[in-house]
Amino acid sequence: MGDKQYDLFDYLAVNRVAGLLILKDGKVILEDYELGAGPATRWASFSIAKSVTSTLIGAALQDGFIASLDDSVTRYVAALRGGVYDGVSIRNVLQMASGVRWNETYTDPSSDCRKLTDAQMSHKAGASLAYMKHLPRAAPAGSVWNYNSGETNIAGAVVEGAPTWASPPIFQRRSGLALEWSTMHSGGPSRKAAWGSVAPVSARP
Repeated sequence: MGDKQYDLFDYLAVNRVAGLLILKDGKVILEDYELGAGPATRWASFSIAKSVTSTLIGAALQDGFIASLDDSVTRYVAALRGGVYDGVSIRNVLQMASGVRWNETYTDPSSDCRKLTDAQMSHKAGASLAYMKHLPRAAPAGSVWNYNSGETNIAGAVVEGAPTWASPPIFQRRSGLALEWSTMHSGGPSRKAAWGSVAPVSARP
């Protein structure tokens, strides 16, 4: 700002950055936490979960744990059977083209995204999927795109429902960072899958 110079940690403080991770050549060279956060702090990942979940579905598909993206999601998510997601494919969900009616208006307390948040905050097992199951249909599956953050939960449930956690897990054959897979969508326990062994590095003087 102006002629004043800032070091890295001044920059983090001024911009209220809670965490910084730097990778070089596939290895962690800096891992730093601010604002009272630490390696065990849990944060809502929001749309980061979309990229992670779709990546996991791709890995499960490649390794044969998911047979096809054209499989119905109910093949892997029993809790959705008998509801609006019967006949909706994994591909439809990944493309947010399920045809299920969904209101994503964040400022509307009666919107579906707000009601899904209430279901998640209830901490009742299966509450999120139960809400999704009983939504009404608006269009045939695959015919209309409609942004639906709730379907990220369904994609996560597909990953959990596919036998990707069998021994040896698919993640052990992939290098990278340790990934904690939180199954908040179904109220289940957290699972941890190792994408290689990476020790945290603190650069704070």
